[in-house]
Amino acid sequence: MEKIRTVHHEGIRHPKTDHYDSGVKKKRIAAYCRVSTLQEEQDLYCKAQKRYYQALFENREDCELIGIYGDEGISGRLACKRPGFLKMMNDCRKGKVDEIHTRSVSRFARNYAECIEYVRELNQLGIPVCFEKENLNTSEKNIDLLLSILAIISQEESNSTSMNITLAQVYRNRKGDPIRAAVYGYVREGEATDGIYQWHIKEDEADRVRMVFELILAGNHVLPLRKR
Repeated sequence: MEKIRTVHHEGIRHPKTDHYDSGVKKKRIAAYCRVSTLQEEQDLYCKAQKRYYQALFENREDCELIGIYGDEGISGRLACKRPGFLKMMNDCRKGKVDEIHTRSVSRFARNYAECIEYVRELNQLGIPVCFEKENLNTSEKNIDLLLSILAIISQEESNSTSMNITLAQVYRNRKGDPIRAAVYGYVREGEATDGIYQWHIKEDEADRVRMVFELILAGNHVLPLRKR
């Protein structure tokens, strides 16, 4: 009688991640969260988003949450200034991620060109991005035009917000009521007249201000002056 040889299944080795699985590979999910300011309400929103993703993928048999990447108090206009986003992209390039989930196109990027560029790179890596608010998955066919429109809208919203903030600052400065820190070299006196505050030179600080302007006009650079 011929002896029956038993072959033990050792799993499949994944060269990119150097791990084994027992047969059914779980989809590895990365979540990305971003808020533009460090205001308390936005901090609470970011924490709520993280709890949402943890609960969404908890105890799932078909997928697992491998990380929540985030950027707090950072604009979405430039990826180079978002360390959390860059780390997520690097992990995607290393084969550690199968799918990305984020709240909306505006959370992913506020820059049209970068949004399209990174989505295309992720598609080439076989990694779809799920934009939950728009109910959009980049693995679907014929979504390039829609994604482009949404990315343009997101960028224009950012431009509009930035312009409104700048105009508000200019308006308050003209009224003599600056938003920023205390003005050096000047002092505000009395109450506003017709909504405009009166400012006067503070002589004990004015000499230093005049000196800085004279040094800059003489060709000195700002950074060395800060150390003096």
